Amino acid sequence: MAFRFGLDFRRLAAANDINHRYTIYPGQRLALKEADAPTAAETPSRRSTSSSPARLAADRTASQTVTNATSAPAISSSSSVNASNHQLSWVWPHSGKIVRTFDSNVSDRKGVDLTGEIGDSVVAAATGSVVYAGNGLPGYGNLIILEHQGSLLSAYAFNQELLVSEQDRVTQGQAIARMGRQGDQPSLHFEIRQEGKPVDPMRFLPPR
Repeated sequence: MAFRFGLDFRRLAAANDINHRYTIYPGQRLALKEADAPTAAETPSRRSTSSSPARLAADRTASQTVTNATSAPAISSSSSVNASNHQLSWVWPHSGKIVRTFDSNVSDRKGVDLTGEIGDSVVAAATGSVVYAGNGLPGYGNLIILEHQGSLLSAYAFNQELLVSEQDRVTQGQAIARMGRQGDQPSLHFEIRQEGKPVDPMRFLPPR
């Protein structure tokens, strides 16, 4: 849910009195808002992220509350972009041609789209942990979300096949999925998020 609506999952949980297991239930009413940032002592460990299969029945357009929400991925990140984030090494998740770039003002352009062939390997752009692997977020198809040091997330959407599971640890360049189809052509949609907000992946990826 935090990923869907661009919120920090820890602050969303705190605002709704949800404990560190980040579990929500059918029929539960949630306010789409963030509490103040937790202190270091209050912040739960990265490994506490729920591993339950995620489901979310919601529009791309955020409303102020969600009623009858099903179990959803409570995932985001928790610090602003700064120089330390760039100490993390990044590679392109696929070598295909860039067919669409990031535009913060367009709802479906929160990352970059890369073309290729059905079944091509999709690799982890940086070392991290799998916090979501499934197809429970409308508009993303088979989706993988990785959490990285520096409180960054990377997302890999519209896969044909997922090769990793939630809580797996992956290394940079490791094959994590097989490319699927977005619309009428084979492609990968790739995002990087900070504090739950999409940021331009080109700021992190090496130049081509």
